[in-house]
Amino acid sequence: MLRPKLVAPPLESPVSLDDVALYAHLTTTAERQRLQMVLAPAWAAVEVWSGRRLITQTWDLPLVRFPSSECIRLWWGPVQSVTTVTYLDAAGTSQVLDPATYLLDTYSVPGRILLAPGWIWPVTQAQHPMAVTIRYVLGYGLAAAEVPDPLRLLIGAVADHFYNNGLQTPVPWDSLGALAPGYGPALGIA
Repeated sequence: MLRPKLVAPPLESPVSLDDVALYAHLTTTAERQRLQMVLAPAWAAVEVWSGRRLITQTWDLPLVRFPSSECIRLWWGPVQSVTTVTYLDAAGTSQVLDPATYLLDTYSVPGRILLAPGWIWPVTQAQHPMAVTIRYVLGYGLAAAEVPDPLRLLIGAVADHFYNNGLQTPVPWDSLGALAPGYGPALGIA
């Protein structure tokens, strides 16, 4: 399976440096500068652990062909929308799949595209490495305030862990994960 490609990254962090510094009881400029260095890795670690992308972002998922099953499992969640599903037909012409042919499961993590009843996936150009591209939007919203508080708290705890123990130290998910019950660990593709 080909890996997704980030098309439009998140425009802000799900937590502010001020919030995490307050959580970690760090007040000096030197402490805050050091904390800034572990904030992005903490955010990334929580996203991998939970199988979720927290702030709105757009991804392209390339596929060799449509699946033989009625379901395409997307990477991560929560899925906000599918922008387009494009494919190369048997003749090699780019086509846009009619949205009426599929249903979007925004509840599951990772999200899924399901074939609508009565439809079949179109035939794609044989042996093309990226005959299908799904462009979809992930995340809870554009602003940090839209991210569930337990996940924001978890980012603070992981940042505090990295601050005190170093980035190479494994995150103790058994204890820290309890801060965000129901949000992980990732059961799908991470």
